[in-house]
Amino acid sequence: MANSFLKPSAITAEAQRVLHNALPFTKNIDKQHDKETEFGGQKRGSTLRVRLPNQYTVRSTWAINAQDQDEQSVSLVIGQIRGVDMNFSDADLALDINEFSKRFISPAIKTLASQVDSYNFSQAYKAVYNSAGTAGTTPNTALIWLQGGQKLNETATPEDDRVAVINPAAQASTVSGLSTLFHASSALEKQYLKGKMGNALGFEWFMSQNVPNHTCGTRSGSILVDDDTAANATEGSTTIHVDGLGAATQTFTVGDVFTVAGVYAVNPQTKQSTGALQQFVVTAAVTASGSECDLTVSPAMYTTGALQNIDAFPVSEATVTVIGTASLVYPQNMVFHPEAFTFATANLEMPADVSFKSQMAVDGINMRILRQYDINNANYPCRIDIFFGFLAQRPELACRVWG
Repeated sequence: MANSFLKPSAITAEAQRVLHNALPFTKNIDKQHDKETEFGGQKRGSTLRVRLPNQYTVRSTWAINAQDQDEQSVSLVIGQIRGVDMNFSDADLALDINEFSKRFISPAIKTLASQVDSYNFSQAYKAVYNSAGTAGTTPNTALIWLQGGQKLNETATPEDDRVAVINPAAQASTVSGLSTLFHASSALEKQYLKGKMGNALGFEWFMSQNVPNHTCGTRSGSILVDDDTAANATEGSTTIHVDGLGAATQTFTVGDVFTVAGVYAVNPQTKQSTGALQQFVVTAAVTASGSECDLTVSPAMYTTGALQNIDAFPVSEATVTVIGTASLVYPQNMVFHPEAFTFATANLEMPADVSFKSQMAVDGINMRILRQYDINNANYPCRIDIFFGFLAQRPELACRVWG
């Protein structure tokens, strides 16, 4: 009886199954824009405009005050390529799909998935300004995670579908610390074995080795807001000028988080102060000139109108407090709503002269597999490609939890 060979579609379907289960962060974020990325596999990529929800103010009189639309948008750039390559023969294709997956698909796809997930997570945390926990202390109590949920509540994050993605150390400490809250049912025991902690404290929990670490800048000294910031504060500003740094070569790195004395966050719906200082994240690395530098930050600062997010602009000589110790490294666990981030993959070209090929999209993730005989080396190289983009579209719907 002749051998029955595995079809490209069967291999792609198995690769998608493995990929989906190996993306604890990426599989839990928004992918609604994936359908907009069909541009024939051109290597140049594409930029998609992502509209943000409109915001309004509320009047307290009978007189109508119709508001003009001030539609906000951000750009999702499709431009990241990740691929994994291997060789397999026709004899290998005669294996059953389970054996073929064990030998070829699983090792390759898990490596690819780790790279994609790690990239997305590392981009995500750098855009998120809200944070909870204590830098240098692995979270291990209900209070820390509830405080993360509090941050989400204060930014009017929807309560449904919230997710927590944490590193192995945080999982071990949290499961131990919350052992009286997690029931030892067989279903949860199986979830623990797979790195999934179940539902608790308002989140669905996932463990990931791809939780990124943040290295703080070298800044030191008594850092204060400079006169220039106070004098030039305008609605929508993303720059805070600081001085008092300890040396001319000190740095702030992308992802550093700090507060400014006297600048409080406001609830996006009521515009009332939350009673907590607004946290800012540095979005561009900078090295001090003398003892001062300009910090480019997120969120942009608004003190009035529909976009108001703080109760006052920074004033001269206000104290700047940076989270974490200079130059040290801290894990960045994350709690978030899926709409905080978005991920899209593109359809890629399917060459007409390649017979062994398949492309498949599952849950918003598109993957292409191509195999062709290499006459120069007498083998069958196979390539697996994912062409994608990631965006923190609404970072206010996420909160970092320091480890």
